[in-house]
Amino acid sequence: MMAIPTIICFLFFLGFGVVSLCHTGHGILFFFIFIVFLALSVITFVVMYFMYNFIFNKEIKFKLMFIIFIVSLVLMGVGSGLSAVSLLNYKFLDNIKGLEMETETEDLEIDANTRFYSDNYEYVIDNSLTNVKVVATHPVNANFHIDKDNYLDDENTLNGVNRTYYYVYYDEYDLLGIYKLVLKDLDKKIIRSYDSSEMYNVKVYLSEENLQILKNNE
Repeated sequence: MMAIPTIICFLFFLGFGVVSLCHTGHGILFFFIFIVFLALSVITFVVMYFMYNFIFNKEIKFKLMFIIFIVSLVLMGVGSGLSAVSLLNYKFLDNIKGLEMETETEDLEIDANTRFYSDNYEYVIDNSLTNVKVVATHPVNANFHIDKDNYLDDENTLNGVNRTYYYVYYDEYDLLGIYKLVLKDLDKKIIRSYDSSEMYNVKVYLSEENLQILKNNE
């Protein structure tokens, strides 16, 4: 019954050990983490060795396995300690300080039936504009989207209004983008909270007339 969970743990520790080793170029912290996962992999291997030889009634080299087990425990302790010490050299931030940002601009056409929505935005009045200009500031590698949908307002099907709906958002599930952000910060010895309200900012430039249209359609 314990064989399958042990094998899964072995593969888990081995996999994360390989991943840590591949990231050692981003800081010695990853090498120390690799040592921890390597030790855990060896410990689970020793457990599998005992289980296999016990089940199939084979000779068990107790002395050798005991030495390997103890050495692995020592390595795990050393790796954990060095990892903790290495973390002291990192800065923990909950803002965008030092983060490479970029700005994107989109022009939106609106009419009397247009709706607009974004998670974090502010209106900026500019009466020289005829349409709406959206200026989004966000970290490099973050996916910024403006979705446009046309639909029939179904509050009254017979007299429904054909509306245009703009939705401005960032792809929070873009794992590759987040991964790249994390690696850039780790190269600078920074560990950051990526859910900061400063991370994404949207400014909507529009005339007072267009502002009133959007507010009336909220």
